[in-house]
Amino acid sequence: RDLRLDAERDLKDLNCYIKVIDGCQHLDRETRVGGMSADVKDGILFNTYATLISSGQRSSTSTRGSRMQQILDWCGNDDFDGCLIFDECHKAKQFIPGNEAASTKTANAAIDLQRKLPKARVVYCSATGVTDVKNMAFMERLGLWGQTTAFKNVDHFIRAMTTHGLGASEMLAMEMKAAGMYVSRGLSFESAEFHTVEINLTQQQIDIYNLCVRVWQQLADAIRKAIKYTKTTPGRLWTIYWSCHQRFFKQLCMSLKVPAIVQEAKSALQQEYCIVIGLQTTGEASLESEITRQGIANGNYGFISTTKEILVRFIMQYFPMEEKTSTGTKVHPWCQSAVDALLQFIDTIGLPNNPLDELIQQLGGTNCVAEMTGRRGRMVCVNGNSTPVYQLRTTDNNNNDDGVESLNVKEKNLFMQGKKLVAIISDAASTGISLHSDTRVANNRRRVHITMELPWSAEKAVQQLGRSHRSNQSSAPIYKLMTTNIGGEKRFVAGVAHRLLSLGALTRGDRRAATGADFSQFNYNSHYGRTALKSMYSYIQRGVLYPNITFSSILSQAGVADENDYTINQFYKDMKQSLVDMGLIASHDGRVAEKDASDVHRFLNRILGLTIKKQNLLFTYFCQCLTSSIERAKKEGKYNEGVTDVKGTSITMINSPKEVFTEVKRGNVSTKQITLRVDRGIDWSTVLKLYRDQAIDPLDGFYCSRNRYFGRQFYLFALYKTHLDVFGIVRPNTGFSSYMENSQDLLQKYYKIELSEAENGWKEQYNSTEQTCIHGGSCRFGSYCTVGIRINRVHILCGGIIPMLSLLESMLANCARKFNLTKEQQTLRIVRVQLDDGRKIVGLRYPEPIISEVTTVLKWAVQQSRMLKQQPHQNLLDSATRLPSVFQEGNCYALADAVLLTIVGGTTKLTTEEEGSVDQRLLKRAFSEPLSIKNFFIAHHNNKKAEMTDGQEFNLNSNNTKNDSCIGNNNDKDDIIIISDVTNLSPGNHSNSSRHDNTVQKPGNKRHCKDVQNHVTSSATATTTKRHKQLKVFDAFRQNWQTSIDNNNKHRNCQDLSDDSLFIYCPVCNYCFPSNTNNQVINQHLDQCLARNVDQS
Repeated sequence: RDLRLDAERDLKDLNCYIKVIDGCQHLDRETRVGGMSADVKDGILFNTYATLISSGQRSSTSTRGSRMQQILDWCGNDDFDGCLIFDECHKAKQFIPGNEAASTKTANAAIDLQRKLPKARVVYCSATGVTDVKNMAFMERLGLWGQTTAFKNVDHFIRAMTTHGLGASEMLAMEMKAAGMYVSRGLSFESAEFHTVEINLTQQQIDIYNLCVRVWQQLADAIRKAIKYTKTTPGRLWTIYWSCHQRFFKQLCMSLKVPAIVQEAKSALQQEYCIVIGLQTTGEASLESEITRQGIANGNYGFISTTKEILVRFIMQYFPMEEKTSTGTKVHPWCQSAVDALLQFIDTIGLPNNPLDELIQQLGGTNCVAEMTGRRGRMVCVNGNSTPVYQLRTTDNNNNDDGVESLNVKEKNLFMQGKKLVAIISDAASTGISLHSDTRVANNRRRVHITMELPWSAEKAVQQLGRSHRSNQSSAPIYKLMTTNIGGEKRFVAGVAHRLLSLGALTRGDRRAATGADFSQFNYNSHYGRTALKSMYSYIQRGVLYPNITFSSILSQAGVADENDYTINQFYKDMKQSLVDMGLIASHDGRVAEKDASDVHRFLNRILGLTIKKQNLLFTYFCQCLTSSIERAKKEGKYNEGVTDVKGTSITMINSPKEVFTEVKRGNVSTKQITLRVDRGIDWSTVLKLYRDQAIDPLDGFYCSRNRYFGRQFYLFALYKTHLDVFGIVRPNTGFSSYMENSQDLLQKYYKIELSEAENGWKEQYNSTEQTCIHGGSCRFGSYCTVGIRINRVHILCGGIIPMLSLLESMLANCARKFNLTKEQQTLRIVRVQLDDGRKIVGLRYPEPIISEVTTVLKWAVQQSRMLKQQPHQNLLDSATRLPSVFQEGNCYALADAVLLTIVGGTTKLTTEEEGSVDQRLLKRAFSEPLSIKNFFIAHHNNKKAEMTDGQEFNLNSNNTKNDSCIGNNNDKDDIIIISDVTNLSPGNHSNSSRHDNTVQKPGNKRHCKDVQNHVTSSATATTTKRHKQLKVFDAFRQNWQTSIDNNNKHRNCQDLSDDSLFIYCPVCNYCFPSNTNNQVINQHLDQCLARNVDQS
């Protein structure tokens, strides 16, 4: 309902009055025995996805068909060529091709609707459309896969895109834009501010957290013993245990943030801001469960702890209690005593209250906080009472039947009007509600959007962040992501960060574009993160540190205070015990199972169940392993996380872009080859300035290699980073290195030299590598080798690349040996370049000699494909009379298959439809405001006032002067004007009148009353203070015939009537009825007149 109202509002903002049909239910109401009403046969049919999958349509007489069939019938089935818009299309993303049974009903319905309306123009709309390429499976109309494309089916397309990572996703977005099939618009985040606020827990909070950790560990031990005593099988017990374990600590982390969030909110309110707090879970299920258990729904009493309820409910429902005996089952005494002891101890911990209720209470209560969630009830303090009671949210409003959805709209309106300055939104209010600083509302304060809890889904995260950042806003919001210094709590940020990177890459061509913020630092669930986790487990079990990581650096980053007392042996022991507590190993001598070794999700979930100190140590160790893993990959030239920036001190374009692969050009998207000149070197004057500005540590300075390589010594400049025990490297020929060098390794290979010695060596290395690699003239790769070369030529393919990925990859593999390509050159790499003149280029880095090979193969394949049409039973290789040399290398059949798919997709001709003619009648109807009783009379009143400005007299019936005057004196606030002589308001020119004429005074305006009184001849009438009853509409139509003759000479059918007769006058066509005409005749005449006016408009 909210989205439909927003759609109607947006249309009216465009002065468009196309009828918006409120779903299939509206069609039901307008369908009679004689068929559907003409009023709903055209327009915009606005349906929900829930309606789309509904089983049947209902009317007052019967239930018939499905909602899907009802929509198809309204459209006209196969002949429908209108627009089919899937708004919030990410609702249909869970489509699994070939396994429709495993797909969601919504996804299947969306696919079914597209296939049954083959001529429909389909538009997919979403602010969070794609976080994974597989989510595009239902978008069949894009034409990215199929029999006439470069990808046989959607599985082939998904596999190709997934293989090449985020870089391919970014290229896909840009190519779709170039082809005209994709439009991406987003508000600029330039004025928005992003802050990550880390909350340092107090000692009391740390003690509570550590106590909860011990409770869960003791509970796990007790469960193991209970299973042994009762001789039961665990089944799904441990799965439920870890699920409740995660929800418990997630709620606990939220509760521990409440004091800091309240402080942030109050500080912002003092600075004349208003607050939006975003969370996902409200704890309603736990709240209602506890209320039912304690029986307090009708009264007292006190706030309820969500965390306590989760823990107690798990113990009461799932703790093994009964053992089987020969006579049946009985409760084991040890199990009963263990449960009693656990429950008794839990009562003494003092777990925090429900964070949502606590936030509302500390920020002023329900009178100050607008809650937009899906929960039905809450604990509140009413009438100044300090003891909270359970209260249904609907009691906050007079109308109890509106439901939670309408209640959220009312709360939103109170916030936008400035009556409440704090808004709390959950997942239920993350779509369809605008909370930004809208210039059209009273509350124009800048929003401070505090993210208390991030969801796992990136779509939901972006939807919630978008509530406070929208168009037509007076100021952009300030985003604050609240995290604690608990290592495991970063799991909730890490999960969303990975999806946000994908979302930006797939929708904007830039992984940083989804929210405007860079979440790369939180992306732990990557290939390198999984590799680092597996290696860390291995080193912990072996009792040694990960290479290039020092024990002191772990302690300093983890914030361990007692560094001198904490030994490395104790560290190894704590790490092994942590793995036991996380359920990954059974004992210190155990090994992590293979399925858990690279599961980052499980690691980040279960790390929450460790004490604060162990969490921070283990998480810091993991982060350093991840950093070291990435550094090693960069050093080996294997690092690939999407688009790579080509860096250099000077980058220029050589000649103009050259169009290539014209044989497979599709539409207006062409492929171009761009050649760049990249100078990576750092001259002596630049590095000398760097030395004087940044060299502080005694180890900072210039170094020379101890050994000679390729007949020469090499020089570099190094800056020591004490806290990491690594060096940042700068070389004369390649500039700044992208990875750090371990101090031990560098000092073993190089020795420090003075400035005078370094200058000559630096300049010689800078000049000698200008056009040649560091291997010298004996390099076996010849001119193709670019290792260490200072000025390098980089060849980039831009434009239509995605359909050719398979071919380009196959050609690269087949030609690698022929052209002696290095390992780095054999990897397809999508790069981003910024030239010296400011221009930006994104494309595929590809070796120049293979581009000509691809062109040769494509030309040959086009000729062969023409022959295949005449001989369809042969394949590409069998029909060939002369094979290109490249087919003699590697897997020729895989290459041939890639070539054929590329040719089929490239030579398919696109169908261009002629521009259709516009129905002027429908166009006029769409942009003409429908005639109604309300705007009809306003229009005629404005028209009469306009006539008065031309010197015409405002005539009042002298016989009814007493009724026509302004009632009361000028000091009376209830002054009104009653115009009974409606014949003076000529309806003939209503179409030229403006509904929003600002020159017309409103009834009750004193100045207007005074102007009207000047035209009244009777002074006695002007001073009358008695207020008269306003005339009814049809009573106002009854007029004196003589007056109508004086004002209008259009009544030819009434010429023979007497002057003193009374008639009823039609305000539309000026037709006069005799006084004895019954109401039924008058009503029928008015309906016909109004209908004719609507048709004409």
